[in-house]
Amino acid sequence: MNTYYDQEVQARLRHHPGRVVSELQIAEIFSAAYGKAATVQNACNSFWKAGIIPFRRDMFTDEDFAASAITDVLIK
Repeated sequence: MNTYYDQEVQARLRHHPGRVVSELQIAEIFSAAYGKAATVQNACNSFWKAGIIPFRRDMFTDEDFAASAITDVLIK
């Protein structure tokens, strides 16, 4: 996403030399970048990297959840 956003900003600056990107143009630029980044392949890769598909029980260890132990103590 960052790469596509940067490409969109650079393209806008090339087409409008001497101007800056204003707050009003950010949504338009983001929309164009998101349209390029939000692909089925990227979504599938994200599920794979997170260990969701295929489901991998060994993706996280007990140490990964150690920080949440304080929450368990405070809630009880």
